[in-house]
Amino acid sequence: GAQDYRPAGHDPVGGGAVPQPAGGRDVGPVGHDAHLCGRVRRRIRAVLAGAAAALKTTTDHVGFVGGMDVPLIEKFENGFKEGARYINSEIDIEIDYVGSFGNPEEGKRLAKAQFDTGADVIFHAAGLSGLGVLDAAATRGKFAIGVDVDQNYLQPGHVITSMLKRVDIAVYKTIRNVVEEQFSGGNVVEYGLEEKGVGLVLDVFNRVEEHPKQTSELKATGRTWLPGLGNAVIPEEK
Repeated sequence: GAQDYRPAGHDPVGGGAVPQPAGGRDVGPVGHDAHLCGRVRRRIRAVLAGAAAALKTTTDHVGFVGGMDVPLIEKFENGFKEGARYINSEIDIEIDYVGSFGNPEEGKRLAKAQFDTGADVIFHAAGLSGLGVLDAAATRGKFAIGVDVDQNYLQPGHVITSMLKRVDIAVYKTIRNVVEEQFSGGNVVEYGLEEKGVGLVLDVFNRVEEHPKQTSELKATGRTWLPGLGNAVIPEEK
């Protein structure tokens, strides 16, 4: 864990885990003033995803697929419902849980079932299981919303956006404060819209439907060029 690095002289040390005991205060044999917990606002991110789904759907029917049915993921579910119903109070919302963050086949099965009953946009908060949701969207000719990082490139033209968790922003601001001797520990810092800690992705991969020729080229070769947007390259799997 992160506590192993402080005695070795690494400073500052960043850790990302669920749960993070006592707000990360178990890192090293030092006082609480040396610690800071940066927390990205999950509900706000999910609200944005819900609003995006409600604006995209043509059936007034959307879905959510979660990984484990635990309080952390329930925040995503509740935020998604809040955002969707802000746009359309009468929208139908289907909810399913995979029971695992590492079962893409079950994620795909649940997503297909939702698509088959009328949903046309599904948001996942399911880790690797969510890759099955994205695959199902492409298979059914429907749409999905990615989570945490930019997943638009995984199924170009079928992932309308991805809900970002900007951990990079939180880490950068913390390190900058340490370097500039402005760090103040013992706090929990929230990163929301104003702090640019959350957001939705807009890039070449969720605009490919505007360019059918380039879409075919992208799928066939992994790269293309879009007018006004430049080069698009599907990253190699690591």
